[in-house]
Amino acid sequence: MRKFWKRILGGCLVMLLSWTWGSAQVHAETLNPAKPVLPSAVPTQKTNLPPLKNPVKSQEVKGLNLKNNVKPISKAKLSVNAEPKFQGVPLTCYLSLVQSTEGNPENQLFSLTEIATKYTEAEQLTKAAETLDKAITYLPKIDRPAVQAYATVEVASYYAKAAQKQKSSLLLNQALNLVKGFTNNTDQIFATIKIAHEYKELGQTDKSGRLLGQALRYVDAVPDDYVKSRAYAAIASGFNEVKQPNQTAQALVQGIQYAQKITDKSPKVRALTEIAGAYAESGEHAKAIASLTNAFNILDAPKDKSSDKSSDQDKTPELPTEIFKPRALALIANKYVSTAQYDRALQVIDNMDKASIEKPVALIGLASKYIEVGQLDKATEILDRSLAGLLSLPDSLDKAVTLVEVGKQYNLAKQPKQAIDVLDRTLSIASKLEQPLEKVFGFTNIAAVYTEVGETEKAGKTLDGGLLIVNSDRSLSDRPRMIADLSGLYWSVGRHDKALELAKSITNPAEQEPILKLFECAK
Repeated sequence: MRKFWKRILGGCLVMLLSWTWGSAQVHAETLNPAKPVLPSAVPTQKTNLPPLKNPVKSQEVKGLNLKNNVKPISKAKLSVNAEPKFQGVPLTCYLSLVQSTEGNPENQLFSLTEIATKYTEAEQLTKAAETLDKAITYLPKIDRPAVQAYATVEVASYYAKAAQKQKSSLLLNQALNLVKGFTNNTDQIFATIKIAHEYKELGQTDKSGRLLGQALRYVDAVPDDYVKSRAYAAIASGFNEVKQPNQTAQALVQGIQYAQKITDKSPKVRALTEIAGAYAESGEHAKAIASLTNAFNILDAPKDKSSDKSSDQDKTPELPTEIFKPRALALIANKYVSTAQYDRALQVIDNMDKASIEKPVALIGLASKYIEVGQLDKATEILDRSLAGLLSLPDSLDKAVTLVEVGKQYNLAKQPKQAIDVLDRTLSIASKLEQPLEKVFGFTNIAAVYTEVGETEKAGKTLDGGLLIVNSDRSLSDRPRMIADLSGLYWSVGRHDKALELAKSITNPAEQEPILKLFECAK
């Protein structure tokens, strides 16, 4: 369960949920304490990209997926009382489907929180809160304590975004009581840090600081130096959030001390990199660079086999230097971006290898933040740099997916012409990919963003291209899911007959039934 809490804490390290109407799973993974939080040697996504703040993700669910990249509705086109839609289907239809579907409590709860999130994005906070009220009825039915605590914190966070601070605070207190009963100290540490962060988001900084102090006391009982070092780095980030610089500095000193005790090269490098990230957040640029330099020096040093007494089973898989360094720099840049140190972030990005895709990805993250704060000209300038870097790289699915995100961000920066131009270029690249699965994945992502920019005709034609590939190769392992995904996307561009035709061709009733119910409700 430790990874479950760690991965929801910092930067671009996002916990991924596979969510479906019929078979949602919350991946509460068991953690080996030696495993890294920085990108590991084993990719967890269909592409090798590090996560973006708003990535263009693969279609991870059957049927219509509230987690893909189609925005539910344009705020500019949404009247106060209009019912928001997702993929052309009113959110009330999704809500009715969830409530009429039997499933385990975790599935139902996380489905409802996704719907609440869409209401919040559409600025319909009352409906968001009402949906969350339905979601919390499932909390007592979750029998895994760590999952129940995580779910409680997540719903509390959603309540806060829906302007329900009192309900949020009450749920955080419930989560805290659950965490106190954890038998695993590492779980307690990272859960407590997360709860402290949520209290800080509510403006309760004193309580947040006290909880971080509690997390420090939990650290004493942890035997693993790597876990201790990471815990101190995370606690330091928390203290920095609540403006307690002395506690921040003390936690980082302790983090370094334990990092130096780590004998396994790979986790030691990762621990020092996370400490560098915490220093970056706190504005200690020189110390951030020193810690990162130390990490890189250890990474580059020849392996001393005589001093390595750990078994292969205990070792953390090593990430190749050419992959780790740009990702580590991307992590540091993200820390600077998250704390509005944009010039520092750009300095770090400028030092990244131009042959690495992580550099344009990091630029997208910076541009996204400039969009968020309303500096659209600066965002456009950064996106231009990201685009130039991407176009210089060899064609690949990673390149295509990242270009789609550039197009998405251009649109958000009020540059629709640039967005469409990028999508047109990306379509040409995706068309030349060798693997049919990659082509279809590229086409569906491109079509989704074409829809966002209002190019529904181009979106439809792109979907036709994807469907042609799916129909021409019936041996594709993911063919049923592709059909379901294409069906939903066809509905979103207004081609309802084609959407229904595809939905009716799905042979698995468990996949077909919810899609047809949504379409019927949306008519």
